[in-house]
Amino acid sequence: KKETPELIESSMKKLEASLRKIPTSDARRKTYSKAIFLRPTYFKSTEFLLPFLRKNDFDAKKTTQRVLEYLQFRHELFGLDGLVSTYLRYDEDVTDGAKRYIEMGRLQLLSQPDRSDRPILVVFPKLQAPNYHFLDGVIAYWWLFDTMRRLCNTKKGVVMVLYDSGIRFKSFQQEELTKKYYFNMDGLKAATRFISSVSVFFSAIHYCYDNAKLATPMNTFQAVIGRNARVRFRSHCASPTECLYILMTFGINTKDFPVDEDGNVLTARHSKWLEQCRVAEKELSAQLTKVIELNREEMVASKSRKAKLKAGEETFSVTVAQYPQCASIILGRGFHEHQHPGNQRLAETVDRYWGTHQGCSWKEKMELTIQIMDDIKASGGMFLMKYKDHLPTNNYCWIQVDDAKAREKVSHAFRNRTLQLKDGKATKPKHNDECADKMLAKGSASPSAPSTVSSSTGPTDVPSNNLSNGDYQPSIVSAEELDKLDILNDEYIQSGVGGISEL
Repeated sequence: KKETPELIESSMKKLEASLRKIPTSDARRKTYSKAIFLRPTYFKSTEFLLPFLRKNDFDAKKTTQRVLEYLQFRHELFGLDGLVSTYLRYDEDVTDGAKRYIEMGRLQLLSQPDRSDRPILVVFPKLQAPNYHFLDGVIAYWWLFDTMRRLCNTKKGVVMVLYDSGIRFKSFQQEELTKKYYFNMDGLKAATRFISSVSVFFSAIHYCYDNAKLATPMNTFQAVIGRNARVRFRSHCASPTECLYILMTFGINTKDFPVDEDGNVLTARHSKWLEQCRVAEKELSAQLTKVIELNREEMVASKSRKAKLKAGEETFSVTVAQYPQCASIILGRGFHEHQHPGNQRLAETVDRYWGTHQGCSWKEKMELTIQIMDDIKASGGMFLMKYKDHLPTNNYCWIQVDDAKAREKVSHAFRNRTLQLKDGKATKPKHNDECADKMLAKGSASPSAPSTVSSSTGPTDVPSNNLSNGDYQPSIVSAEELDKLDILNDEYIQSGVGGISEL
């Protein structure tokens, strides 16, 4: 179909209606609902959905299935942070095997597109290592496709060049290839799911080879595939020099083609490009949060909440997060808030120290909640809440609350746990007697510094706080320090600092 603004608008409406009618029996609905909850503005946007529509020729029903499979498979491979992130991060989301797969130069993106402004992906099938799992290749392709979406114009598709003409094996012989790579059923299933879920499509595929024995099978293959695939697939049986000239006739610039005259694959330019991508990804990671200014009218005009500013202030700065990460705490009530990994870890921390909290004085409870809040922030977590004002219907962003509101969230978790025990809705957690004794004993040690532990929410390690190790040791403060705590508490209660604490 010819892409027009009218076609895009009508197809988007049909797709949105189709996504709202996902049957409850579909297991992928839960993942889609989680993604919409964490990043509604992005996952409902044309930026995210339009490539899927193009892939399926603007068919709403087929696009719905592809979107659901994409989110489900991405969540299984990369965890919650990988699901909601716009692009995969090389250092955090890509496995070691996939990194070796990429760094060896088997997948390379040419520096210049073809005459139709389509990016060109060169693949060297012979550069296969025997110990690589098929799934590593899937993850490598996924990261590369995300990178192409970020750096290139993929509206017209991607041109793939499978180049085997004159290529030498790298550091091993063909007979050394094991069956583990080619016939691992899990890997084949992963490759099939990847093909059926990604939004990037190949507008042309060229297969260059120099083995004459493959000419007949390739011609047969090209004859039996469908018409739509046949017009996009070309096989070229020729010498390396002839193959490069043939590619030039299709508008592909072979000046920087990563193969030398002896058939060795060149990786110098690829390594430099890979390092540039890693630097750019670090810069993007630093932009996951931004500070915006809201004026008095915007804050007070909120119908869902009331905000207060300090006397004399006309604007208020808030930190906006792109999405809640696994270590962050979400304020609010609901299924997704309760199931978020950060909230789950906070609940576990409350269970661990509930007995200690019950045996503390008011000032010691305040010290405990402040220390828990600080440990969560030290581990990379943020305390976030929804902010809907001045955004389209059903959309919202995430803003970071101030320390007063964050401490209140921790205190509320302890109070809520106590109410659950009184109502008989939960079993009494085991009291940490050793920690309580240290806390109530005079001259106990000060709280230990925060450390990190591994998270099980995805393939990468997510920082957590030291409270999960059970080594929190609140100290008995002196009279002077108690006076400071009194002043601090008065500021929390009376000042209404920051406006966000009153939202």
